Amino acid sequence: MKKLKVVLLWVLSIVFVLLIVQNTTPVRAHFLWLVADVPIIMLLLFASAVGFISGLFIRLPIKRSGQRSTHDKRTE
Repeated sequence: MKKLKVVLLWVLSIVFVLLIVQNTTPVRAHFLWLVADVPIIMLLLFASAVGFISGLFIRLPIKRSGQRSTHDKRTE
């Protein structure tokens, strides 16, 4: 299992590096009144970070409301 995780981490790292190398072309991004020329990869990273943080904020109220996670249910 540990070997599978290491291999998967290497594969994802290589895919990520290829994504960065191939998406350096600047594009014009418009947000409200702001306009900027940024590399595509920066937009992808920003969108991914916003989605990840949004997912964390959505998950937090569920854990605080008294519902137990699947980990807690397994330890009983």
